[in-house]
Amino acid sequence: METRKMFKSLNLLAVASIVCIGFAPESAKASIAFSFTEVGPFVEMKSSGTLDVSKLVLVSPGGWGGAGVETNNPPESDIMGDTTTGGLDQGYAFSPGTDLSGWIGNMFTISNFSWSLSGTTQFATYIIDGSLRTPGISIDSADVFGGLWTPDVAWQTLGDLASLGLTPGIYPVVDAVTSESITIQILKSEPVPGPLAILGVAAAFRRSRKLRFAMKSRA
Repeated sequence: METRKMFKSLNLLAVASIVCIGFAPESAKASIAFSFTEVGPFVEMKSSGTLDVSKLVLVSPGGWGGAGVETNNPPESDIMGDTTTGGLDQGYAFSPGTDLSGWIGNMFTISNFSWSLSGTTQFATYIIDGSLRTPGISIDSADVFGGLWTPDVAWQTLGDLASLGLTPGIYPVVDAVTSESITIQILKSEPVPGPLAILGVAAAFRRSRKLRFAMKSRA
């Protein structure tokens, strides 16, 4: 009886682990993500993940004031940031050869700085390359621990994506050398579980049945 209980616990643990992986939102694939979604009459932005800035290229930071998004014409990047509780003293560029095109275009078509805010980490999603604002990350070094930077900011404002000039899509920049990445995603709603979750659950049950049969044979 105790052996049966142990197998049941192991089965539940295996299924729970696979389900968690399968139901992970798209942003979990990125090192960090800034995710805009419509929630009732509001648009919310949430930050998530951790970035290993030691795997990027240390440069001078870009400047920023307030919190919100800013539209720019190509070849400059659309940018966003939050310095409501401090300033920026370090900048990090992506390695040469990185495709930066994801943030250059019409990701943000309107500049908007009217957000209610929470969180303390400071950032701007650009650095200065020559005279151009180009994709990167500028931060407060006081927020870095062991080379890792974890944003905790969240925003909210009245409106929908269209009225705020937020173009739906997923906009990643992935470092060509280290694969560290920053994703800005603009979605009508939170990501929903996909086929991976169902396949993961089925695989977990198949493995657990094989384990039970193997143990019975040994007994």
